[in-house]
Amino acid sequence: MVRDAVVEKLVELGLAEEELTDDRLLHADLGLDSTEVVLIEVELKRRFGVQVDLRKEEDCDIGQVCRLVQARLAAAAPVER
Repeated sequence: MVRDAVVEKLVELGLAEEELTDDRLLHADLGLDSTEVVLIEVELKRRFGVQVDLRKEEDCDIGQVCRLVQARLAAAAPVER
């Protein structure tokens, strides 16, 4: 679910889906600039309702982005009793 959203946005930004493996770094490998990273942040906020600041992170890979969003979603989920 989260990975699909990240990949969909990266494809929308002009990247080939087949090159979007979890270990690909956003800046070093995929060549994204800061504006494109902000667009990913905005899309994740829109889709999942969680704020992630990928600009504060070191150059992270696709897998790290997904784990970060999943962690924020888990933290925001109500606790069942």
